Amino acid sequence: LFYDVDEGNSSSNNKRQLASHVRQSRGPTGFCGISNLGATCYLNALLQTLFLTPEFRRSIFHIDRDELGDTDQATQVRSIPIQLRKLFARMLQLDIDFVDTDSLVESFGWSSNDTFLQQDIQELNRVLFDAVEQSLIGTNSENIIRNLYKGTSVNEIECKECQVISRREEGFLDLSLSIADSSTLDGALTRYFLGYELMCGDNKYYCEGCAKHVNAEKRCRLLKIPPILTISLLRFYYDGRIGNYKKDKKRFSFPKKLNLNALCKEKVATDTVENKDSNPTSNIDFMDLYDPLQILIAIVDCMGRVDVPIDIIGQKLTKETGSSWNNRYRKKYGPIRKFLGSHPDIFVLNDSLVSLISAVVVNKKEIRSHASKENDDDQQNAEMISELADNLYLGDEQHWFDFDDVSVTPITCNQIEKKYSGGESAYMLFYRLQSDDTLTSKDEAIEEIPKYLLNEVNLENDILQEDREAILYKHFVTVYHHKDFVNNDGLLTPIKEYINLEELAAVVLVDNREGIAEMKRKILHAFQQNDNNIGRNIVKSNVYIARPFEGYLHLCRILDNDVDTENLVISDNDILFYSEAKLNEMMDINENCHPILLKCTTICATDSSIKNFKIKAFSSMKLSTLYDRIIEKIGFVAESLCVVRNVNMCARPEYLFLLEELRNNNNIMENENFANVDELYITDLLTMQESEQLNNCFYCVITNIIRQGDLHCNTNEVVVIQTNLDIMVSEIKAVAVSRFGVDDFQDCRLKAFDGTILRDYLSLQKCGLQGNQTAIILEKGQSITKASDILLTYDTPSNTTGGSIREIIIDSHSSVSSCISKMVQLSNLTEGGNYHLMKSNLWLDSFAVIHDLKKSLYQLHIEHGDHLILQEGLLLPEGFAKINVKIFVPLEEKVDDYYNCDVSLTQCLLNNMQAEYLKSNYMILSNYVEIALDSMLQELKIQLLTMPQAAGLSLSSLNHLRVYHQRGNKCNLLKGDSRLMKDLNIEHRSTICMQGLFLEETLSADTTLLFIRHRIFECREYSPAVEATCNSKDLQDSDSLKRRICCVLGINPSQQLMIAKHIQQQFEWIIINESKGTSDIQGNKVRKSRKGKKGRQKKCLVDPPYSICDGSVIGWKILMNETDAEDDFATIEDDEGKANLKLIEKQKIQSKASTNTAGIKIHVDIQ
Repeated sequence: LFYDVDEGNSSSNNKRQLASHVRQSRGPTGFCGISNLGATCYLNALLQTLFLTPEFRRSIFHIDRDELGDTDQATQVRSIPIQLRKLFARMLQLDIDFVDTDSLVESFGWSSNDTFLQQDIQELNRVLFDAVEQSLIGTNSENIIRNLYKGTSVNEIECKECQVISRREEGFLDLSLSIADSSTLDGALTRYFLGYELMCGDNKYYCEGCAKHVNAEKRCRLLKIPPILTISLLRFYYDGRIGNYKKDKKRFSFPKKLNLNALCKEKVATDTVENKDSNPTSNIDFMDLYDPLQILIAIVDCMGRVDVPIDIIGQKLTKETGSSWNNRYRKKYGPIRKFLGSHPDIFVLNDSLVSLISAVVVNKKEIRSHASKENDDDQQNAEMISELADNLYLGDEQHWFDFDDVSVTPITCNQIEKKYSGGESAYMLFYRLQSDDTLTSKDEAIEEIPKYLLNEVNLENDILQEDREAILYKHFVTVYHHKDFVNNDGLLTPIKEYINLEELAAVVLVDNREGIAEMKRKILHAFQQNDNNIGRNIVKSNVYIARPFEGYLHLCRILDNDVDTENLVISDNDILFYSEAKLNEMMDINENCHPILLKCTTICATDSSIKNFKIKAFSSMKLSTLYDRIIEKIGFVAESLCVVRNVNMCARPEYLFLLEELRNNNNIMENENFANVDELYITDLLTMQESEQLNNCFYCVITNIIRQGDLHCNTNEVVVIQTNLDIMVSEIKAVAVSRFGVDDFQDCRLKAFDGTILRDYLSLQKCGLQGNQTAIILEKGQSITKASDILLTYDTPSNTTGGSIREIIIDSHSSVSSCISKMVQLSNLTEGGNYHLMKSNLWLDSFAVIHDLKKSLYQLHIEHGDHLILQEGLLLPEGFAKINVKIFVPLEEKVDDYYNCDVSLTQCLLNNMQAEYLKSNYMILSNYVEIALDSMLQELKIQLLTMPQAAGLSLSSLNHLRVYHQRGNKCNLLKGDSRLMKDLNIEHRSTICMQGLFLEETLSADTTLLFIRHRIFECREYSPAVEATCNSKDLQDSDSLKRRICCVLGINPSQQLMIAKHIQQQFEWIIINESKGTSDIQGNKVRKSRKGKKGRQKKCLVDPPYSICDGSVIGWKILMNETDAEDDFATIEDDEGKANLKLIEKQKIQSKASTNTAGIKIHVDIQ
């Protein structure tokens, strides 16, 4: 009965006003909730408790009307019972989901602000009882609160000297229990009523019989239990740490039934309180028991058997035996807690609480049996709910309900324990004496309502029923008149241009029970209020169901004048159109036919311009007609044109179909998902990104790159094939070959745009294709026809250093020798020659010789896509490598231009391999050597010296030869004659460079070769570089390196020397300084020693930020005076280089900001 309405719609607003005062019927439980006025949740809970107490409800209803003065002149003191009986009557009889308590709250004297103040439940209960009791004075129910809820307790003080007991009785409406030291209700009651307080010391009791202050024992007992016992649980306590009250959220359990015999001064009658277990120890003489175990069992048994505090047990033992546990048993048995814990077969300890095992077992059995019973109840919950609408109780079985303000729901015992024994907790408990647990049916309760009050509620029910029926049958609808519209190609267009349809509408309240004629009269009356010239003949007039569309109206259905009341159904969302003439002959009025306005945009590669146009159509239009209208607008036809929608920056394009499919299609637009299309885009299938599939079709856009430009080939470079993902690749290839007119089927294959060759024996889906369209290339080449075939690329001996790469498709179970034979045949090489294979990658920087020619490619882990090198020559034994050698022989004019060696050559080899310098100053000779990888560097040098080409270097010993390992544009200096080839990363086809020396040198593994350059004073230039070899000790810190430079150059070490390393790529110099380099800049690196302790290890110059290595350039200068800048090592070339770097970076940023990036697919065709 409640609606989500649009604030801007007048019809919906009227509907909301009609339904605003109509409330829902009661829920399936049959109970009525109470609305929360702000913070009245506690009040609602108390009112529900009073309402569900038959004695209280009956007494309120039985008050004589004359005693209440139930008139407008009623006094304020009587207004509370008056409002209570009205509230109870409505909660019983009124068919409503919840009631309001505004009038009752006003009778309390509360203001509207008071309802938003959170009340304390215990204080609110006492205030409510007091207000009700005061308002009932002088009536026949004035003692109802006292009779139902008032109990009596007795406070006793016993003198320890004369044993005289003084008693004082006190009445109570509720018991306030602290839960701080207890986790169960039984434990809290036991602590409160079975414990005692010893009055001694400064708190001694003055005994009138003894006429002095004496030690005494103070205790409290229950004297009279009321029919309904109210227990307030004090969950809030004062926390001195925060200076405020805090809620105790611990678990506190309470039973459904409570046995209070042990707590009462006089035993409660056995017929009024449930007592499943007898209490044989209630009259035991404890002085006759000598065994401490028997004494403790008897004490716990008589004090409730479950959750008895240990200190209460000690007090009880002292009282009954005259001696405490410490004086009588501690020396022999130890502390009482330890003694109880030593008997786990009898006692259960839970913090400071003690229970008997037998009681716990009994309780667990009860819980299990009750839980199984509740599970059965849950399975029959639907039947129970329906029956609860008629009776508050079902036979002898009681049911629990959760009253949460307006919500009333069934709840099981397990749910009660879980919900109200923990953090959410219960604040107040109500227990009823079993003998007073009277059951009342709903019919009996209704009979207790005064007749005049029952009549008022029944009258209110009748009004509610009428209002609910009005919601079902009456509707505010929007109506238009034909005088304001003209027919425009099947749509009704307003006569006045640029007018909103709402300005022409009238809102009429239509009742579906009244029929067409009455509805016409209401419509005519609504329009005649604004225009008296409107015709009054309703007999020949017609009413249509209309729908708005893009500022127009479309008529869907005519309401026949002969329709009876039962068949007339008008809803809130319907729009009516009133006409004095029939429009069927002028327009196609069909409920299944609705207009469609398509906003189309062309974004095609065949037409660079973007066109926007609109097509007006109807859902019943054929797709072939739509095709003609689209072609008429765009002006061209292409096979790859497709129709998509939702093309924008935020959503993916949603593919619909190929435009060519519409040409002869007789299906109507409504069947092709056009009903909710806002915009259509005509685009090329090749430019589309993959989109979500709308149907089971899959489109292959195949591009032919075979014989491009051949006149005998199909002129269309692209064909579109409609298929599905389960079709085989070979079948698609056959169709493509036929469409393109290619003759040789076996010599062509299909390949995806990412370069993946599609296997003929697989389906498109298993090839990894998905979505609903993909682009494929038809190219010339061998196809993969079985699962064991793999594609390999390889180099031939003529182009191992570059050129095109060949490919071969071969069975992975073929041997290496058969693979070599097939490669030789495909490459047109001389058959019968010696060839071998090496496994590498496309970058040709890693080689592995394949030695076992009998093994299959599969056994050698050669997989699909691997790159091999076909090498001419005999296969080297395993463990040997063929190494390329470059010998740099200086030209004649350069022989005497260097001292020990050409430093410029060394710089070229270690840094950048400048081709121009090498060609103009050296003759580079090539050769190769074969050597075992387990050989030492010294053995390699011996072979190098024996080559004929090495004679041009005129080397007299191994120490006159310097050897480098070339890797790309740089070389690594090989040091340590005893090191093995494999340890130096020398492998097959590695390149070795030879440099001759004038003087002998021996480079150990820890030697570093540096280039030392002198910064010329008062000039931003450097002298030519000088080589300097340093060991690890020379690179410990800046002082060690300075001493080594002074030794090499013959400089006085006492001079103030500054050194810096040149970073060539950044055109910068970094000062090498002890304080900055090892302390301030980088600090000490923290490492763990072998023992696991943290220790500090000082870094050397080979570590960052200096990273000194072979080929590093070290600049040095002597500070001549104080004005000489210590950090100025840069040259003019460095400044120019930095400026160029900044310019390049700036150009990159500008180019990135001005360029619109787009995702592209790159296809590389390898011939």
